[in-house]
Parts: sequence; C-alpha cells; structure tokens
Amino acid sequence: MKNKFLRAALILIAATVACSPQTSSSPGTATTASVTATPPTMAYTKPPPGTFANPTPNFSNLLLVPPFPYNAPLPPQVPTAIDGAYVKFDPQTATPTPCRRCADYRLEGGVWTLEFDKGVFRIHHLITDWRNSASYTVSGNQLKLFNDPTCVDTIGTYTWSMVGRKLVLQAVDDTCAIQLRAENLTAMPWDSCAPPTREAALTDHWPKPAGC
Repeated sequence: MKNKFLRAALILIAATVACSPQTSSSPGTATTASVTATPPTMAYTKPPPGTFANPTPNFSNLLLVPPFPYNAPLPPQVPTAIDGAYVKFDPQTATPTPCRRCADYRLEGGVWTLEFDKGVFRIHHLITDWRNSASYTVSGNQLKLFNDPTCVDTIGTYTWSMVGRKLVLQAVDDTCAIQLRAENLTAMPWDSCAPPTREAALTDHWPKPAGC
C-alpha cells in the first residue's frame, strides 16, 4: 500500500516539474530581455567656414575658425609686418543681388573687414554676412594667400604697402574665384583699425573708421 502511495507521489511531482515554466537558461547563456535604447546626446560641432547662421558686426564667430591646410602646411603662428585689422566702406548703394549661391569675394556695398593675424587671413562683409578665412605669409613687401576653401588649388601673390594709415594691396597673380578675390582686395585702400597713438589706445577716444 505504501509503495502505491509513494509511486503516486513521485508521478505527481514529475508532472508538476514538467509543466512548470522554464526560468533558467543553459550554462553560459544570458537571459535576453526587451530593452528600449535611448539615443546618445550628440555633442555640438562647429560648422565649417562660411556656414554661420547669425550675422555679427565684428565677425567674432569667424575668429573661431582656423584655416585648413588644403594646398600647403599652415604657416607658423608668429607676428608679421602686415598684422592688424583693416576696414573699407564700399559706397555702392544698390541692394545686393539675390542669389542662392553667390560668387565668393563678389564686390558689394557697405563695410568690409579684413584681418591678418599670425598667418591667418580673415575677411567679412557686414551686410551679406559673407566671410572666409585662409592662410598667408609675408616676405618683405610680398604677400601670399593660400589654403583658401573657395579656391583650394590657388596661391595668390600680392604686394602690400602702408600709405599713411591705409593698407594698399596690389595683385601680382591671383585667379581665385574667377579673379574676384584680387578685384575685391585691391579695389580700394583699407583703413587701419589700430589706434594712432598710445593715448588713443588707452582712452579709446579717436575717430575710428566705420566697422572698426
């Protein structure tokens, strides 16, 4: 009799185990679960030259953009004789021609800012917010422009001189942007933004050219 009860108990236990849900996995195999992945937060990256969305009267955003060695190594970051900020006011009064992709260095009316800073050349047009940066070197009165993203295979050669407080550029050879770069840079002299005297620099009281 006892054997019958024992046999029945064993059969009941075996049936219970067989019908129970499997909760364990084979050795070395991890149990998978459904997980909703959260996309990582992307870090902000600076836009490439010429793609800034917000205009600025002092082209401060352009100062954040270093040149890229497109066709020559970057020059050493040392002061040169031409270093400084310069401006010109083009008196053209016509409204800039609307265009989806305007020609680079195209002459337009208004304030243009030019800067030479330890091998980095920068230029900015206030009204259209067109801007660009490149590399330059100076040897005596000769200026060379290169690593310009608008004409990566072109090296422009100029002579430069200071006439009073104005920078005068003359093109020797520059085909960049169907020669528009040379036309723009040499169209008129550039007024220096440097204070004329130490006292003017300390007090900031002097007749600054428009755009300085």
